[in-house]
Amino acid sequence: MTSSLGLAAYALLFALFAIGAWLRPSIAIAALACLFGLKQLGEASHAWLATHAIVTNFAVAAVVVLAVVRRVLQRKISESPMPAVYWLVVVFFVYAFLSVAWTPALTPALNMWGHDIAYIFLLVLVAPWLANTDAELHTAFSWLTYAGGFLIVALLFTARWGDRGLLLSSGALDETNPLAIADVSGVVAVAALFIVPVRLRALAWIARLSIAAVCVIAIVRSGSRGQLVATSISVVLMLPVAYPVNRLRSVGAALVALAVVGGAVAWGVASYVHLGDDRWLRTTASSDMHGRWAMVGALLNAWSQQALTIFFGVGNSGSFSPSIAGFYPHNVPLEILGEEGLVGFAMYMLLVSCVVAAAFRGVRSAGEDLVRRGILAATLGCFLFAFLVSLKQGNAIGSVTLFMFLVLACRAAAQRDTASAHITETKGAEVQSTRLWPVFPNLLR
Repeated sequence: MTSSLGLAAYALLFALFAIGAWLRPSIAIAALACLFGLKQLGEASHAWLATHAIVTNFAVAAVVVLAVVRRVLQRKISESPMPAVYWLVVVFFVYAFLSVAWTPALTPALNMWGHDIAYIFLLVLVAPWLANTDAELHTAFSWLTYAGGFLIVALLFTARWGDRGLLLSSGALDETNPLAIADVSGVVAVAALFIVPVRLRALAWIARLSIAAVCVIAIVRSGSRGQLVATSISVVLMLPVAYPVNRLRSVGAALVALAVVGGAVAWGVASYVHLGDDRWLRTTASSDMHGRWAMVGALLNAWSQQALTIFFGVGNSGSFSPSIAGFYPHNVPLEILGEEGLVGFAMYMLLVSCVVAAAFRGVRSAGEDLVRRGILAATLGCFLFAFLVSLKQGNAIGSVTLFMFLVLACRAAAQRDTASAHITETKGAEVQSTRLWPVFPNLLR
């Protein structure tokens, strides 16, 4: 079965991303952040896309290629040096790959790397080069807000839902991945609440609150408990970053944001969570948690058997070995400790500490600049969301959005200019110099 509205939304989003990435290369970051949601929409909208899901990957890769080519032509690919944290991420992934040499689960490890290598290349290695300045980060997260919001609306209202995910348009009773929908909804909600437009702030505030509410409802609809908790924590912790607590107006805005998120959760629960629904029962959540901790315990038990494995780990994807856990343990930090050892775990914790330190530096340097603080809160909040989710699902090399947002957050914190004036000046100059888009320049702001 084909969903005409869903297919139209899918095509429109790719057209906008392609045009936008050519005119503003940092917009490709928003396309990458929406990738897994776009795949769900495609699979639910047309039977051919349901059986050829990789087409969406190639389409987003083409958007990134357009952005890179444009950036090279603009001679901005090396406009500012990449932060040291980026190179530490590269070293971490190189070490994780080298540890395949001593893994007890070689075939699963090679399969995992074969599946994830393109995502690692695009989101972890390429994406950070597309945004060097506050203006470019502001553009990327503004597009994540509005294009991502449109995507979530399309997912909610143009597709047929099953129990938790979207029903495939191929006619099969299988569903798309509900966690992918919730992951995209979480980062879009965070970006929407914190990224501050330079113009039309009152109107944009209403639109952003509406987008955040729809995203929270989508998370509840997908039955994703962890993403709902992660979104709530990320929003609460980033409110003081975005809104100075010494300003009454900022405190009011923060309270409104909390009220909207809380109201959206209440409405979603009332609409989609039914009495006796096993997914939301405490016993079900406890059982799921115990199952994951059992796999973590099995991995750490194997890790602790020898001095060499304690230091270097059992090897990437070693959890898949039948003699260990038989699958990845759904806890990225502890998986890294077990599979990459103290060496890999030390690198990972250093990366996390770099983000924490960058957050404090960024808030101090931003001062009362609400636009700059909004960029910080959006990038840090998206990282925090991905980090919290990684405590209950996923694996290290597959957590590509986590590492992408980590580098972008550190890059945002390293900016020193006043964002509001810089963004206004930069975007005004770019719109005036863009000959390919003379009619609706405000769309690119």
